[in-house]
Amino acid sequence: LYARRTARDRDLSRLDEPGTPTHVGWAGQTGCRAGRPSNGKASTRGYVHRQPVGPLHRGQVRAPPSIEEKMANILVERVVNRAGIAWVRTHATDTELFALCSRELHPEIKGVEEGLGQVTCPDCVAIVRRCHKVEQSDLAPEYENELLAKKWDRNNGMNEGRYLLYLDILGFTDLVETKPTKEIYDVIDSALNAFGRWEELNGQFKTIYFSDTFLFYQDPKGYGDWAFLDVYAIGSMVLSALLAAGIAARGSISFGEFEVELDSSGRHQVYFGKALIEAYKAELQEKWIGITVLPSAWKPYEAANPGVIDAFARENVWRRRADGVLLLNPFIKLRGWYGLALMGEVEKPYSKWNAPEFPNDILALKFIREKAESFAAIQDFTSSVAIKYHTTLQFLKDVLGDGCYAWGHEASLAGNF
Repeated sequence: LYARRTARDRDLSRLDEPGTPTHVGWAGQTGCRAGRPSNGKASTRGYVHRQPVGPLHRGQVRAPPSIEEKMANILVERVVNRAGIAWVRTHATDTELFALCSRELHPEIKGVEEGLGQVTCPDCVAIVRRCHKVEQSDLAPEYENELLAKKWDRNNGMNEGRYLLYLDILGFTDLVETKPTKEIYDVIDSALNAFGRWEELNGQFKTIYFSDTFLFYQDPKGYGDWAFLDVYAIGSMVLSALLAAGIAARGSISFGEFEVELDSSGRHQVYFGKALIEAYKAELQEKWIGITVLPSAWKPYEAANPGVIDAFARENVWRRRADGVLLLNPFIKLRGWYGLALMGEVEKPYSKWNAPEFPNDILALKFIREKAESFAAIQDFTSSVAIKYHTTLQFLKDVLGDGCYAWGHEASLAGNF
């Protein structure tokens, strides 16, 4: 990094004379090495810069750059300038900044967790905090147009974006190949009824269905806290209803561009968008039965409501994975009902109490547990289908807790349900 500054440093050689004290710049880099030469013109490197101040003295030697100073400049150049101020100030987490910084120092590092583990210098926290506070005026002019474009794209995306739940019925191909038409129709009809119920109750979301896929999308465009809260809550209850009917499904929630229009003839519905592509790709990568909430979906809410995402995680609404994806608890209300049951306020038979949500959760949990146990009974822990059920059951045990999970099992027994 410093070798590339040789030519510029020759022009500033007077600052390298013994005894030259320099002003410490914003990023911790000393003197004019922070990116602005003494003539006041912006460097082409785009570092955050501050002018050196004070008279020149002999008799002192500038200390070599510390690891903290190197990391500060890397953060400024590679993260702020290239990612854009808007992203750094409103979207980037400290973990992401730590990891980006560390990967620049250690190119062999690939994952976020590995990158975070390599950042050990004591001043890194302060460096990242300063990175969050950088102003556009601190950047080289050649980045201004790019940053303005990024700002426009973000604002336009927030105003024109939609929340989208992409949900895929698992094992649908085998179902079509092995089951009669009536049974296939019943599966589809059951799923559509689950979505249709919430379309009527909510009034702000609509459903698109094709083959084994359901798109549950926000009808009015534009970000709103209400839309985020609705899409994940409705998604969890729809998944619970499907699992209760013995239909395994997996999905992802995204936010972004999603267009739904009629063609020029008015007979065909056309839909496309980046939010659809993002959710589709994310859903394919998962190896469980459940719904993931992508960063594009939860980060706008976190920006408007700092700390709430983590607060919900502590309440077991979801678990945040190392890659920033939220694993949604499909039985969000079950823990509350468990508390009521401990106080004797849940009446038997459970199949009639607070229907359909409560019995759906009980039956859905039973479905996952029995499927996982059936694979365990034949010592199948490695097939692609078995892995999905074992992984999901372990997640549910963790997110529900031992007491709630055991009560859910007891509630499904014939004498109680």
